[in-house]
Amino acid sequence: MAIALVEEAVLNGLELRLNEEVLDIKKENKKFLVKTSECEYEAKYVVNAAGVFADDIYAMVLGKAPDFSITARRGEYYVLDKQEKPVVNRIIYPVPGATGKGILVVPTVYGNVLLGPNSESIDDKTANCTTSDALATVKKGVNKTVSNIPFDKVIRTFAGLRATGSTGDFVIGQSEEVPGFVNVACIESPGLASAPAIAEYVMNEIMGQEWNFANKQDYIHRKPYLRMENLSNEEKNKVIKENPDFGDIVCRCENISRGEIRQVINAPAGASTVKGVKKRISPGFGRCQGGFCEPLVVEILSKELGIPMTEVRLDSKKSVILTDRTKSV
Repeated sequence: MAIALVEEAVLNGLELRLNEEVLDIKKENKKFLVKTSECEYEAKYVVNAAGVFADDIYAMVLGKAPDFSITARRGEYYVLDKQEKPVVNRIIYPVPGATGKGILVVPTVYGNVLLGPNSESIDDKTANCTTSDALATVKKGVNKTVSNIPFDKVIRTFAGLRATGSTGDFVIGQSEEVPGFVNVACIESPGLASAPAIAEYVMNEIMGQEWNFANKQDYIHRKPYLRMENLSNEEKNKVIKENPDFGDIVCRCENISRGEIRQVINAPAGASTVKGVKKRISPGFGRCQGGFCEPLVVEILSKELGIPMTEVRLDSKKSVILTDRTKSV
């Protein structure tokens, strides 16, 4: 959903700037000066939607601690491999507790099953690593609601961080001390479901007081990615005849072709990292977790982006995959 919305925004004029750490924000002469690790920007409005760091960003422009604080709450998951008969065919909830809905068993649209999350408040807002103790807690929790879970089919574990606010609710509004600075912070569950309404509220009720927003008359909609798995054999043959890359399978687990990977790299707000490709079209989601396809994805990114393979990243700028050749040609 997030990627689709960003693609539509780019198609309709958004300039997207990624991998830029915000270092400082000041307001001078009714405009904001935003300094990042790469550039400086001027803005009339700043919308602070920085997740677990939203309180830190707000503190920059205030020059002091804000009236809310955010704690990172880590949740960890197991991912089960696809099976002919999944463990469950609907979401299984325990009785909710003080920290959330509890540890769930969740079938996904891709055919896998997720087990988790736990809920642990941590001090480090960047610590999205898994821990043996937390995964043991998840295992114990799901065994209370579903029996005979095949833990020998686990293909991955991962963790995510939720922005838990000190207020006990969403923080959405313009700063009284710094007009023009809009906080959209402390967005926990049901944040995803609430996101469209939050955006509409910020645009119409907060920023719309000074700006007269109007619907774009020539609005451009994105085209969904071509997914070969959704086509009939006749349709597949037609596509491959027009572009043989769609018949060159790169990810054997998920049956993802070179053509499908190239299209998400060259899309609006296209993928520029291995994880960016993975989250759009799913190579690496399968049983081998990229053991076969990841080197090929790196090669395709290098070619499509026009950069050396040593500059292709897994995710962030610091996530180096290759440093040099092991042998001279």
